[in-house]
Amino acid sequence: MGAQPARKGIFVKLLVIADQHNSEEGLAWALETIAAHKPEVVVHLGDIISSRPASFTRETLRSLVATSRPVVVVPGNNDPRETLTDFKESGSISLHENVWEHGGVRFVGRGGSNPTPFNTPFEEDDDAMAATIAGLVKPGDVWCLHAPVHGFRDRLPDGTHSGVRSMRDLVTQTRPWVVFSGHIHDDWGMDVYKGTHFINPGSLQNLRAAIVELDMPKVRANFICR
Repeated sequence: MGAQPARKGIFVKLLVIADQHNSEEGLAWALETIAAHKPEVVVHLGDIISSRPASFTRETLRSLVATSRPVVVVPGNNDPRETLTDFKESGSISLHENVWEHGGVRFVGRGGSNPTPFNTPFEEDDDAMAATIAGLVKPGDVWCLHAPVHGFRDRLPDGTHSGVRSMRDLVTQTRPWVVFSGHIHDDWGMDVYKGTHFINPGSLQNLRAAIVELDMPKVRANFICR
């Protein structure tokens, strides 16, 4: 059985960004993109910083919030766990292990990643990744993840799949409508599998993003870059 969105008549336009990695140029371009495309909601999938202090996270999110639209965010594997406090102080909506509803759509979030070779601050065992949202998700949800689901937009340059295996099992069980993820910078694009749309917007550090229209029952993704 495919994904089961809640009802027809839903339309939400999103700017989806990820993997900023300290980039001031990426933030400036995101603000230009908001002004040009006028999304209803901004979704940031994490890795706002890699080496800068937490103040850069707050500055980034406050700049996005200042555009007068909801900004939902999950932490990336490079974002320290204390970043969750910075999310709240910035006025953004922290979606990590939370649910947020807007325009008839349920958004569920999970930040961090499964283990990487780089020992970054927000990594966890694969099994733990899905377990923390298993009690939150419902069929037809929109998931906002940092790390991708195994097998979907998770290919490394050598072709290896690097996504979260436990999330693959949870997708099979609950059939979300859309799964947003970042983390793997060069595997941007969209896959569709049994009614679920898997979307990686690309890296904001590389001036890539996605304008996504959730137009029940359709999903339209426009991948943009400078």
